[in-house]
Amino acid sequence: MLYIEPNHGAGTTLRRSGKVEMTRHMLLHCAPPISRRRDWLGDLCATVDQANTYVIELGDIASAVAATIGVFG
Repeated sequence: MLYIEPNHGAGTTLRRSGKVEMTRHMLLHCAPPISRRRDWLGDLCATVDQANTYVIELGDIASAVAATIGVFG
């Protein structure tokens, strides 16, 4: 799981993210489902818990490719 942050005009860096940090990032982009299902937050936390979590500060494309290949390649 990658959370993308801008790093305009600089090199790209990629770092491991803690599960709590990633959940906080993800929650900024989530809303409760229309169905009002109560366990949706638990499902989100379980998904984050099972994933490898990273924050990528996305700068130039060459360093972005090198950083992601280094982790996922």
